[in-house]
Amino acid sequence: MLEDLGLEVAGPAASVSEAERLIAQSPPAVAFIDIQLRNGELAYGLIEALHERGIRIIVTSAFAVLSERVEKIASILPKPYTTAKVLATLRQPAP
Repeated sequence: MLEDLGLEVAGPAASVSEAERLIAQSPPAVAFIDIQLRNGELAYGLIEALHERGIRIIVTSAFAVLSERVEKIASILPKPYTTAKVLATLRQPAP
């Protein structure tokens, strides 16, 4: 969907270690992060690290409520999402 919108995409990454490798190669301006990754791994530490680097974080999650690090997140994009919702989220001003 993001590539169809003309955006350059690195990923997907199914684990924190995969995401960290991609970020080290080419730091993104925006990171779309799901809280629950492969094998039940949670992305809260990744969110913290991205926030410290000044990377805008958009959480794409089916969770209704996020219990941790909400202050580090620019936006929440609930699943399922549409192209219109993705665009609206990207257009929101950075906090």
